[in-house]
Amino acid sequence: MSAMILNCQDEPVPLKGMMKGASAFLCVNGPKAMAAIDKSLLYKPGITRMCVNNGAKAVRPNLWTCVDPPDRFLKSVYFDPTIMKFVPQGFCTKQLWDTELDVPHTKKLTEAPNVYQYARETGFDPEKFLTSNRVCWGLGKGQTYKKATGVRSVMLVAMRLLYELGFSKIFIVGCDFHMDPDQPYSFKEEKHTGGCRSNNNSYAGLNLMFSEVRRFFEAEGVTIYNTYANSGLRAFDHIPFEEAIEYALQPVGDPEKEITEGMYAVRKRMASKLEGLKEDRQLSGLYTPKRKLPVDKVSTMLAGVPASPLQEKETPVKQPPPKRRGKPYTVTQCWKDCDKILELFPDLQTFADKTKKRIADAEAQKRKGRRCRGCELARFSRRFYHEFITLIPSNLETILNAPFLSGYSSVVYDNKVQPFKDL
Repeated sequence: MSAMILNCQDEPVPLKGMMKGASAFLCVNGPKAMAAIDKSLLYKPGITRMCVNNGAKAVRPNLWTCVDPPDRFLKSVYFDPTIMKFVPQGFCTKQLWDTELDVPHTKKLTEAPNVYQYARETGFDPEKFLTSNRVCWGLGKGQTYKKATGVRSVMLVAMRLLYELGFSKIFIVGCDFHMDPDQPYSFKEEKHTGGCRSNNNSYAGLNLMFSEVRRFFEAEGVTIYNTYANSGLRAFDHIPFEEAIEYALQPVGDPEKEITEGMYAVRKRMASKLEGLKEDRQLSGLYTPKRKLPVDKVSTMLAGVPASPLQEKETPVKQPPPKRRGKPYTVTQCWKDCDKILELFPDLQTFADKTKKRIADAEAQKRKGRRCRGCELARFSRRFYHEFITLIPSNLETILNAPFLSGYSSVVYDNKVQPFKDL
């Protein structure tokens, strides 16, 4: 079932699949991740940019969405007819804010062009995330999903809308997934310490949600990548930003290299090309579009033609997986590999620091009759081990390719030996 999209007159608008097969860059508002890229590449012909909230101040979008009232966001976005805007249902009648004069605007959102409404809901269910006729933006007050409680995000809305529009590749840009009070956003705005702490706590829940919905996106032919290597969002595979741009531009080509001369003389040009095909491919008799080329001629023509970057990305050469022993990965070994694990998953640093403190406190006490050192290390590092295990399902490829894990294929979990792929 498609999401319910309406215009400001509450009339249904059929937007499903209008961008079928295209790539989109979802620009969120992390200052470090946004500073790490060349933003000018986002303005190349053929790049679709979707921004959220006031991120349009840092990157000018083609698509835009929000979850909060419209008087919190830029007037220039609302009245730009080239930006397709998606707001929660019921917001069209609300008054805007004049962000140049910093006073209430005289107009309401319904007077702005190219505005659409989406029906939204709370109550996260990964199996219904792409099929409900309402767009889920997370968990309402008191609602819980596994370890996540009351977590909501405009990113959930943006991804559902991009899916509805038909994009098959989504590249996330500017995703720190960590908020610092000194510079919380990629644009000028303040956030008090408590608000930053609340957002940082919610990122763990969002990581869980995105990990849960990833397989449903991929089942529908939609692949999502994160372009910031140091991001706290670990639910999606990483791809370098420049490579993502090249990937997205492959179907479009370079407009500066396109030829216009002779395009209007269609019959003359096609007759010349058909004659050239006869000579180049050594065909006898009249050439017609229905005639098939001999297999050996076709293979000769294709020989030596290099694959495009897009083809190389889509059809990588599969290497045989390394042979793995049956030895399971244990709590003790996990703690020995702590530094290597933190290189893969920096967001586990908090758990590592707590474990180190507990170990140091135990060493300082030097109490009599305490457990052996190995037992205490295992007891103190068990939380770190469990947090690492929860990351395996959504990062399986990364885990399997890690050199220090090449000798392992399973973990001890719930007093059972379970293979990585079955977690």
